[in-house]
Amino acid sequence: MSLHLDIYLPVMASVILHEIAHGYAALLLGDPTAKEMGRLTLNPVAHARAFGTVILPLGLLALTGGKFMFGWARPLPVQDHRLGNPGRDMALVCAAGPAVNALLALWCWLAFEALSITGIGPVVRPWLTTGMAINCFLTVVNLIPVKPLDGWHILNYFRGRRP
Repeated sequence: MSLHLDIYLPVMASVILHEIAHGYAALLLGDPTAKEMGRLTLNPVAHARAFGTVILPLGLLALTGGKFMFGWARPLPVQDHRLGNPGRDMALVCAAGPAVNALLALWCWLAFEALSITGIGPVVRPWLTTGMAINCFLTVVNLIPVKPLDGWHILNYFRGRRP
């Protein structure tokens, strides 16, 4: 059984950058909790959960021949009472994750287009198309207004609810 690291590694990188974006947004808006806890790092260990980040996703990839994967990272801590405007700022913190995934998808597409005019395009095509697909998927899924996804918290701001 193959571990399909060609899929797993870009997914984990995208998920980690998503979580770090939440932390940096919170920091910029007044909540240094994630920074104080050492969670604003690219070190995957700081974001991993044994079952949700390693066992389940790799197991599903192996069992489905690389056709299906599901998992999660450790959410970054945000203390809304430390934010300047808790309702609005929490919505912005939640929007930062999907925004980073959208930017990563755009970056992969731009790199793909730029490299297509060179001879390198076919070599990196699988990585860039995987990156585009993963990040488009993460952007859309995380904006679904279902608890505990980011879209739920963003919707609550527009509904006038506190975090």
